[in-house]
Amino acid sequence: EFDELRLGYEAALEIDKYPLPETKDREGYYGPHHFGYWASGFQDAKLLLDAAEKYGTEVSRYLDIGCASGRVMRHLESIKPGVKVTGCDINRHHVDWCNLHLSENIKTFHSSSIPSLPMEANSVDLVSAFSVFTHIEAFETAWLAEIERVLRPGGMAWITVHTEQTLVDMNENWPLW
Repeated sequence: EFDELRLGYEAALEIDKYPLPETKDREGYYGPHHFGYWASGFQDAKLLLDAAEKYGTEVSRYLDIGCASGRVMRHLESIKPGVKVTGCDINRHHVDWCNLHLSENIKTFHSSSIPSLPMEANSVDLVSAFSVFTHIEAFETAWLAEIERVLRPGGMAWITVHTEQTLVDMNENWPLW
């Protein structure tokens, strides 16, 4: 499995010609460890596509809620060419960075804390929200309903949260400490 992942990294590095965001443009994630930032996005994109395949979800349209500076989107678009990749983020700086620096096939829009996505119902095959719900202070149920609205029947949502164990694991060496 390591060799397969290594070869995956090598192929992805050949394909990905877009700049990496500076540490300040990714809110400090991974600190100065640019390859770690890049590789984590590759791993998460592979994880999403592998899960979709496992559960029989054909992915032609992907939405990354809380996309930040495109950590996952950049890879999903290159691993699975032809997929319509859309991202949204509450931070306008992230949206501008993605629209300026990533593939023209990736569309990113500014969202708000109010659950309202400018997308048709049943129009997305795969939705991800990496740790977004960790930060939502209100409208959690409404956001889940909005995700359900845009997700097509048989589509898949991948939602992660930080847990109490995450807080235990955190230490001063974490970039967001």
